[in-house]
Amino acid sequence: MVFRLCCLASLLCMGLLAQITGSLTGLVRDPTGLPIQDAEVRIDAILTGAGRQASTDERGRYLVPGLPPGAYRVTAAREGFRSEVIEPVELASGRALDISFDLSLGSRTETVTLNGLASLVDTTASAWGGAIARDQLQSLPVIGRDLFELASQQPGSNVITSSVRTMNAGLGARVSVNGMRSNQNGFLMDGIRINEATGAAPASAAGLLLGLDGIAELRVVTNPFSAEYGRAAGGVFTAVTRSGSNQWHGSLYEFFRNSALDARNFFDNPARDTPPFRRNQFGGLLSGPVLRNRLFFTTNYEALRESLVQTSRSVTLNAAAREGDLPGRRVTVAPSVKPFLALYPLPNGRDFGDGTGEYIVPLGSRTNENYFAQKLDWYVSQRLRLSGRYTWDTGRRNTPDPFQVWDLASQSQYQFLHSSAQFTASPRTIHELRMGFSRVLNYELATVTRPEAQSVSFLPGMPLGAMEVTGLTEMGGTAQRLQPRRYVVNDYQFNYSWLHFAGGHHWTAGAGFDRVQFNQVSDNVRSGFFRFTSVANFLQASARLFDAMAPGSDSARGWRQNLFFAFLQDEFRPLPSLSVSAGVRYETYSTPTEVNGKMATLRDPLKDSGVTLGGPLFENPSRGNFAPRISLAWDPWGGGATVIRAGAGIFFDLLTTRELIVAGTRMPPFFRRLQVTNPTFPSGFSNLAGAAVTESIDTFDFRPTQPYTAQFQLFVERQLGRSTVLRAGYAGSRGIHLPGQMSNFNIAVPQIQSDGRAYFAADAPLRNPKLGQVGIRVTNFDSVYHGLQIGLSGAWRERLRGQLKYAYSKSIDNSSRAIFNEFLTPDRMPTPLDYGQNRGVSDFDLPQVFAANGSAMLPYGFELHGILQLQAGAPFYPSVGFDRARLRAGTADLGQRPDYLLTPGADLITGNPAQWFNPLAFGLPAAGYYGNLGRNTLRGPGLAMLNVALHKVLWRRESLQIRLRGEVFNVVNHPNFQIPADLLLFDSTGKRVGSAGRIAETATGSRQVQLALRLDF
Repeated sequence: MVFRLCCLASLLCMGLLAQITGSLTGLVRDPTGLPIQDAEVRIDAILTGAGRQASTDERGRYLVPGLPPGAYRVTAAREGFRSEVIEPVELASGRALDISFDLSLGSRTETVTLNGLASLVDTTASAWGGAIARDQLQSLPVIGRDLFELASQQPGSNVITSSVRTMNAGLGARVSVNGMRSNQNGFLMDGIRINEATGAAPASAAGLLLGLDGIAELRVVTNPFSAEYGRAAGGVFTAVTRSGSNQWHGSLYEFFRNSALDARNFFDNPARDTPPFRRNQFGGLLSGPVLRNRLFFTTNYEALRESLVQTSRSVTLNAAAREGDLPGRRVTVAPSVKPFLALYPLPNGRDFGDGTGEYIVPLGSRTNENYFAQKLDWYVSQRLRLSGRYTWDTGRRNTPDPFQVWDLASQSQYQFLHSSAQFTASPRTIHELRMGFSRVLNYELATVTRPEAQSVSFLPGMPLGAMEVTGLTEMGGTAQRLQPRRYVVNDYQFNYSWLHFAGGHHWTAGAGFDRVQFNQVSDNVRSGFFRFTSVANFLQASARLFDAMAPGSDSARGWRQNLFFAFLQDEFRPLPSLSVSAGVRYETYSTPTEVNGKMATLRDPLKDSGVTLGGPLFENPSRGNFAPRISLAWDPWGGGATVIRAGAGIFFDLLTTRELIVAGTRMPPFFRRLQVTNPTFPSGFSNLAGAAVTESIDTFDFRPTQPYTAQFQLFVERQLGRSTVLRAGYAGSRGIHLPGQMSNFNIAVPQIQSDGRAYFAADAPLRNPKLGQVGIRVTNFDSVYHGLQIGLSGAWRERLRGQLKYAYSKSIDNSSRAIFNEFLTPDRMPTPLDYGQNRGVSDFDLPQVFAANGSAMLPYGFELHGILQLQAGAPFYPSVGFDRARLRAGTADLGQRPDYLLTPGADLITGNPAQWFNPLAFGLPAAGYYGNLGRNTLRGPGLAMLNVALHKVLWRRESLQIRLRGEVFNVVNHPNFQIPADLLLFDSTGKRVGSAGRIAETATGSRQVQLALRLDF
């Protein structure tokens, strides 16, 4: 009775069992090769003493699922035969190891012990993905010790260097899996989902996820063909945390970096010392028994203290331009502009020949972060195991803008609470229950710090707002415009799983429920924003647009949503050499509701004259979300050395918090954003007589279609020798009805000419003349990916181990932006009437990627570890710079592309970071027309990065040791350039922007040295 109550009390717990555990399976045969029925198989964890038992069926096969990762002793016994023991058997999460026995005749009390060397090729159909083991996580030189940075070493996953890390796009590592967007992945810790509001990887204000010492392994499933996986159209990343054991283990460490040991960055001033940099990353871990063989604990703490100075290169006005002297013309400088001219520093770098020059300045930032985690594991009996973990992290970063007008503060705090119960009802049946809570908070604020900026503003009682001048670095930029912002996601998770083995079938079923609370404050242009389309217009105070929140606007929202899933999976072997896994997953969700009723919709953006108050936010497209999955593994020659693996499945991209960041908040009458065309500068809301004033709306398509992806793969795995595995094959995906944000749906109506070109007349009406700018979130985009992927991993002579991957692929879509401003490219959908015109390679497309890591045990106790990463450059394209096509899209160009002038074969990419591409290769399209340049037709510089670590045990006594580590990042000091920072080609006067094509920063750091001292016991 007590036992049943324990299980019942845990009913509000658990989830995806196979994601964080492994299983052991195999055959028990007699000397003639015939199966032995009812043989007893016992599995004992070497470190904790926890045991499980199973018996073989009529075919001599056994299965023990739901085992935590670790080392095991496996024993097979039957009357009339000698007992056989295999140890140690190293089991990773998600693996199904085949451990078979051939028992010899004799007494059961006689025991034969064998070495636990299992086949490296998993012959089960559900074995997709790979694991990054704890020794790799601990030893490889990872910058910042970020948990997910090593994801780039796994086949099918790429870390995108041209992506931006912001609250709106995601602060963590941006990983694209098999052509999917980086916020279509699932990130779990011990089976609990920990994604932030954007859907991206969780990260602190420092852009990291600490706690590496407390992780047992990181499993990367780039091919999730099991029905257990959901809420992710891309890959699934599962971190399994360390558990305590009967032995006491602990560590104390500090990682130290200082600019005195570093090389100068390519963009640092060569006449000055290397900008100062100091980082201390320190912490410790302690684990052990509370009650031997019963109750274990693990405590982990880590802290980061960083002071960093980086060289900023921005574009500012030269001295002559401030007096009105521009190349080829002179303008009168308006008195109202002069106080704002003082905010732009004088150039101290090269002159661009158009009245602008480069301003080079070291900018300092400070980062603090603290991380703490506590875990308990309680083996109540051989049939019941309980576990609980709490994780807490808080971080803060302060950095100035390029002109040092604002201090940009970013704060974060996340908390994860997890509890689980695993009940072995019988040797063939396991129940798993889990309850989890995930809370991720991010907050950003911009504060004016320069005294001369505190005396000017655009709105009474408000601090200075942002300014955009074509040809200059934006004053404030989006970092200032979108302040303050506060996102808090509370995700209450309740899940149940059932595993059953009978008749050769391995059944898995489960269901779960999530209650998601998303509380946000998302102000936009709260202090006002001016857009000038040329330097000359700025000097004359001739603004094209003023954009600001209306007084009394409210961006605070409290969203609530429910999510539900259920799945059924069967894995069986119709033939001894063929394993088949087939399943179906159902997942649906409610439409989000707002707790205070602050909800409005635009039901038909082409016909409605205004919004409709109240919900629903959209018509729910998820009621029929049944996702079939199937995969198979065929061992054509037997023996488990070669497997041909194939799989296909449907994966739904759920409409949740990611969709609400922009589209759910900026709706009148609760939030009003006014845009004034040709305003008076600097008081945007004064003297409105004769000015065109419109209200901007950001809405959600009221009748969306459910986004989903179809994935399909074919691979061959081959074990080479005793310790090496080669994996090669094809991976493909097709994204359908993908979501994305259109900056302005309500553009002018074009005339379609006889040659099919669209012409926008100057007086053309808007698509809906009753409305102004309409940003809209739609599910009308698609994608396609094809890739050849090769992976090799192994160990040689116990002194060398390594892993490498190579991918040759192509990803194509008509929009890569799931939210807003996620990449450094200007792609904001300039062709809302025809998405096909925006078709091109994805913003994250990397046609060739090579990565390798390895470790070598050297003489005299030295260890050498390294990571190598090589990849092609990211795509981009230059944009016109102003509304040349006359879309009337809030007077911005929406990423309008220019005309391409050069003939094929002519020089386009110069290879010089001072001007990466030739701007003269592009011309200004005729007024009212789109240019002929395709999307993402240029590529930035590639990436080559080698990190090396040398370890040495300085002192060892029994189980206690002190280790010294020296790590060098970017050993050869190769400058890995970012894509060009200045992609606007023309201003509204038709003049070319002098800085076009300029690269202003590197994608990685210069050569940097890190030292570490570590005590382990």
